[in-house]
Amino acid sequence: MPRLTGPLLSLSATGSIGKTITFSRTRRGGVVRAAGHAPRTSSAAQQLTQAMNRFLTTTWSSISAPDKATWSTLAEQRSTSNYHAYLSYNMRRWRNYLAPTAASPAVGTDPPAMEGIWSLFIGRECVDITIAYTSVPTSFGVAIFHRLNVPPLGMQHEIIQVLATPDTAPRQVKYTWQQPVNPGNYYFQLRFFSDDGKWGTLGSVLPPPP
Repeated sequence: MPRLTGPLLSLSATGSIGKTITFSRTRRGGVVRAAGHAPRTSSAAQQLTQAMNRFLTTTWSSISAPDKATWSTLAEQRSTSNYHAYLSYNMRRWRNYLAPTAASPAVGTDPPAMEGIWSLFIGRECVDITIAYTSVPTSFGVAIFHRLNVPPLGMQHEIIQVLATPDTAPRQVKYTWQQPVNPGNYYFQLRFFSDDGKWGTLGSVLPPPP
């Protein structure tokens, strides 16, 4: 921590300048510190938006050429690219708790079944969730739900992450939820969705409730 050895505006300077440095007085003399800044935190709604945005940006490259071509009509209407039409259309669906679709428009006729075998490890500072696929999934992605003390109800605000399902098998997909684990019972569930925008049913709860 730097100390003042000469006058800076005043020998007894106190307060902050430009929210960057702060001057104070102690028994040993003047002290200058970098002004502190509170860490930015995201609201639950922002985290949901970020989770879906990550999903959409990472899955576009794996979508088939015929499905990508279906976005051309919407893209022309909005004077944008097929990719950005895909993003905006699915983000609007997500705000209404509708699953994303790989092709335009969403049909939503084929609900996916539960796929893979999943497990979790609850540590002190994080929770590791692993989904093992023994065959190539037919679903588009999976949402991870979490609730404290009671099992999730499948509500959108309970979603902590949205993951793409792999296009090869066997394969393991691991997600680490960086969250200090406070006392209490932590329950998790998975819900898959199809590439035509249809939600499946909620899977089993882990760990099993007593």
